[in-house]
Amino acid sequence: MEKLRQLSPRRQVVRNGRLGWAPIVRQAGESDEVYVLRLLRASRNNLFHGGKYPDGPIDEVARDRDILRAGLTIPAGCYELHAGVKRWIHTAA
Repeated sequence: MEKLRQLSPRRQVVRNGRLGWAPIVRQAGESDEVYVLRLLRASRNNLFHGGKYPDGPIDEVARDRDILRAGLTIPAGCYELHAGVKRWIHTAA
């Protein structure tokens, strides 16, 4: 969880008709868990819906890989910490 916060995934935004990146700001009163799940959702969205780089290739491939690795630990932690998540996964399988 801490590693994902340190890497601070960003969200893709449009500014003045151009794609760019904006930080994901923690909301006032937002718990660690909710904030980290928002970071994870942004990482997932970037992976599946982002990646449009009209100005050429990205410079931070290693950073992206680190974010994905850190993000993979979050669902495993949810699985172990919450009986409802565990039950839902076993029911779906």
